[in-house]
Amino acid sequence: MKLFLISAVLVLAVLCYVFYVWCTLSQAKKLTMSAVIYPTPYEQRPTNSSMRILVAGDSTAVGVGADSKDSIAGRIGKDFPSADITNVGVSGLRLAGLKQKLASRGEATYDLVVLQIGANDITGRTSYADIQKTLGEVLHMADGVGKKVIVLTAGNVGAAPAFKWPLSWYMTARTRIVRQIFMTEVAKHPNATYIDLFEEAAEDTFSKDIKRYYAPDFFHPSGDGYGVWYTKLRLQLKF
Repeated sequence: MKLFLISAVLVLAVLCYVFYVWCTLSQAKKLTMSAVIYPTPYEQRPTNSSMRILVAGDSTAVGVGADSKDSIAGRIGKDFPSADITNVGVSGLRLAGLKQKLASRGEATYDLVVLQIGANDITGRTSYADIQKTLGEVLHMADGVGKKVIVLTAGNVGAAPAFKWPLSWYMTARTRIVRQIFMTEVAKHPNATYIDLFEEAAEDTFSKDIKRYYAPDFFHPSGDGYGVWYTKLRLQLKF
């Protein structure tokens, strides 16, 4: 009888925890879909542009969580007002979808291609073998589209407050492995650069000030969060 009660309490505790995590993620999803933090992907079309830039990827390419001008694309546009910027970011996109997006560009070429991708492959549990294979194909296609390619994934996905332990631990473990795959594959392409945004939980910039660096869904970056990422990317923008 005692063993039964202990088992029942443990099962109840697990179910309560699962429900708590589900509620947290559901609330994050609702907030993500709100107009406040779901902007139109930033683009600009200056007269007599000096360069052409393509931004492609997932919700971080769209700039979900911030005003479009504070996204990566928006910040590039501010620093390079004469650049023609095309943004084909789509929320929820994975590497396989990005491959299709690049294929749809036809024979268009760009001075710079910025790829913001990988977070959904981490959270969506895309196999590591598929990530490596598809990333290699994406980078090969990007080589043919852009003179220079910059690749960003998310930071420490598991550190996002939307994830509770042990899910946070699992997502961080996946992030570490995917990060290594990205660094290895990008290094094979001389014109490509990987911007490493990963920080361990103890040193994670976003975790030190959650309200400042995370959007209300506690998953996407806020405007200041994108600013942290852009500071690292900006060092590679030398035209």
